[in-house]
Amino acid sequence: MSIENEMSVVKKVLNGEVQAFEILVLKYQSPIYNLMFRIFRDENEADDIAQEAFLKAFKKLNKFRGGRFFSWLYALSLNVARDRLRSKKKFDDLFYVPENIADYPDMTNEIKVMEDMRDAEKLYTLIENLPLGYTEPLLMRFREDLSLKEVAELTGLGLSGTKMRIQRGLAMLRKRLEEQND
Repeated sequence: MSIENEMSVVKKVLNGEVQAFEILVLKYQSPIYNLMFRIFRDENEADDIAQEAFLKAFKKLNKFRGGRFFSWLYALSLNVARDRLRSKKKFDDLFYVPENIADYPDMTNEIKVMEDMRDAEKLYTLIENLPLGYTEPLLMRFREDLSLKEVAELTGLGLSGTKMRIQRGLAMLRKRLEEQND
């Protein structure tokens, strides 16, 4: 669906044609459900949280400022998931390294340190305590397995800015892990 078509649907919904929102739900329910399933690893919970994300998107549709609707919905959905994780203290499989890590040889040492750490709750706490500008790109890239381009689009950073944030975030995380292990 083109940006123009998405904006047309959004305008219809905002003008009272609430049933038009179903077009957006049908278009994006599968990727949002898949996102939630990757995070929560439970079909029922993924379905519930995906519905919660769409409900929140519907309620906040007047805050959508244009651009790709999916990028806005994805970011909003990540926030819903993050809120649920915080409220339920769900840390299982929270942070993993994708198989294509060989594409990032300059990050290999930092990733190795993270792979060696088995206590997901401590790791999550460390990640959460990084500045937000570093936390979000790290989680999107490694927990959600998004490409650097997708992370750049969702965060509004350029590609080089995204790479820099991820590298610096990993360096900060490595330093904090080393401090904990001393």
